[in-house]
Amino acid sequence: MSYTYDGLRADEFRLLEPISGLHERDLCFRIRTFRREHAPPYTAVSYTWGDASASQAITINDRDFRVRPNLWACLYYLRIYADPSVSTWKHIWVDAICINQNDTQERSSQVLAMRDIYMRACTVSVWLDLIYDPKKIPWHEEVTTIDNDRWDWVEHLPDLANKAYWTRRWVVQEFLLARQIDYYCSGHRMDELLFRDHVGDVLGEDLHAVRLLDDSLPFNADGHFKATALVAARGPDAFPELARPLQQLLVQHRQANCKEPKDRVFALLGLLPQEDRQILSRFFPDYELSLDDVLITTLSFLRGCSNVTITVDSHDLFEGLGVKPGYDRARLLRYSDIWDIQNIAEHGRGISLTSSDLDDHVRLEPSLRTSNQYPYEVCDEEFQAWMSAIERPMMTRSTGRRVWLGRAVVLALAAGVLGGGVLWLIRALL
Repeated sequence: MSYTYDGLRADEFRLLEPISGLHERDLCFRIRTFRREHAPPYTAVSYTWGDASASQAITINDRDFRVRPNLWACLYYLRIYADPSVSTWKHIWVDAICINQNDTQERSSQVLAMRDIYMRACTVSVWLDLIYDPKKIPWHEEVTTIDNDRWDWVEHLPDLANKAYWTRRWVVQEFLLARQIDYYCSGHRMDELLFRDHVGDVLGEDLHAVRLLDDSLPFNADGHFKATALVAARGPDAFPELARPLQQLLVQHRQANCKEPKDRVFALLGLLPQEDRQILSRFFPDYELSLDDVLITTLSFLRGCSNVTITVDSHDLFEGLGVKPGYDRARLLRYSDIWDIQNIAEHGRGISLTSSDLDDHVRLEPSLRTSNQYPYEVCDEEFQAWMSAIERPMMTRSTGRRVWLGRAVVLALAAGVLGGGVLWLIRALL
C-alpha cells in the first residue's frame, strides 16, 4: 500500500528519519510532523529533480513511496551521515517527499515557508550527483550508486562546478540562505570552505574577496564555472545584505532554470527585502494561479510598488520571467496597469466592495483565481478579451467567500462608464 499524507498546519512541516531495512539497499524512513520552531536538528537537501520518472522505491512509515533516481541516490548516501557521531543532524527535509506534491494548497503554503525551512536547517546538503566513473557505469541499466574510494574532489572539480545543479533557480534561495553547506558526491562529503578554496584555486582567484552577487560577477559569467557566483556569494554574514529587489534578482538569475514556469518568481521570494516579501505574500506563492496571473501580478508589483520602468523592450527582465520574444508583452503590461497592486497592498484585507448588484458584501483578499464563468456581454473588445482570459474571483483565504471583480467591471460598463473612467472605477473599487 502506498504512503498517504496527513494534512499540515501553516506552522508545521515534515521530516524524514532514516531507519534500518532488511537489506543494505532498502531505503526506509520514518516521517513525522513538527512545528518548525520546535523541530529537531535537520539537514535540508538542495538537489536537481532530474527528468526521469519516479521509478525507484523507498519505504515511508512501512508504506511504499516512489522517487526519481537522482533523489534515491542522494538519500542512499545521505542516510550514512544521519548519525550524531559524524553529523549534527539525523533528520532530513527534502521537498519531493516532505511536501505533498499533489496538493496545490499545501505546496503553496510550504513553498512560502521554504525560506524559513532552509534558514533553520543546521546545514544544507548540496547533492552533486554520483561520481563520474565510466568504468563502473553499466549503460544497459539505470545507475543509482557508484563508489570509488580513490575518487578525488579536486581532479573532478571542473565537472562538479559546471553541473546542471548550479543552473536551477531554486538553488539561489536554498544555497544563499543556508547557515552552513556540505557538498556530497556519491558517498564523499566536503565542507563549503574547502570547496570554495578549491574553486578559487582552479580559477586562480581569491573568492573570499568577492563579497556579493553583483554586476561584476553575473550568474553565468564568461570564464567562470557555473558555480562561481553562488559559491563566491557565500561569505560571512552575507544575509541580510543579499536581500535584493525582485527586478534585480529576475535579471541577474534570468538564465537559471525551473520546471514550473511560476517558480521563476516563487523561487526568488525568500531573497526579497522584508517589506517586499510582505506585500507579495498576499499573492504568492499560489500554484492555483494561471501563469498569466503570476506574470501580470509581478509586473504590477514591479511598476506600482518598486517604481520600475518596464517596456516591451525590457528583454532581460522578460527573460527572467520566462516570457519569450514572441509573447504579447504589450498585453501583459496593459493588464498590469489595470491590476492596481499598490492600492491592494496598502489596504489589504480591509478593502470591501458593496453593491446591490453583487450577491454578497465581502472583504476582498487579493488572491487571483482563474475562472471561465462569466454571464454578461462586454461591449469593449479589449476588456472583453481581458475578462475572458484573466477574470477570476477574489477569495478571502480566511473565510472562503468570493466576489467577482469582473461582474463589477461589466456592470460599470453597462452603466456607461467608458474609456479612461473604467480604470478610475476599478481602482476606486479596489
